[in-house]
Amino acid sequence: MINPFDADTALVPAGEDRWRAEVSERWFVENGPNGGLLAAVATRAMILLAADPAREPRSLTVHYLEAAGAGPVEVSGTVERAGGSTTAVSLRFEQAGRPVALALGALAVWRRGGMDVVEDLTMPGVAPPEAVATRAG
Repeated sequence: MINPFDADTALVPAGEDRWRAEVSERWFVENGPNGGLLAAVATRAMILLAADPAREPRSLTVHYLEAAGAGPVEVSGTVERAGGSTTAVSLRFEQAGRPVALALGALAVWRRGGMDVVEDLTMPGVAPPEAVATRAG
């Protein structure tokens, strides 16, 4: 059985560097989908654009221009630059011919010595909440 989020963020090829996705009302808050839904679709699209499993998503910025409605959304992407270890992409989301979001993302290969250091850290000792002084109010 497929996870509903996986189904609702799936991309269907619609040409070179173009896909279709379906915006489901199940993710609506107020008058449109939660922004995380389109960000998840953008993440899937940037992975497809990079076309290199060694390059994992590292950053994503999404500008929401207009609330998307329920129904199909067209996603188009461009690889702006693919270097030795990093790929930069741009994405455009359109519904009924109108732009609803623009995104920029970066994907990169894992570099030894980066996050590996975190494994060697230990958490500092911290007083429990009840031992912390509070301001009288």
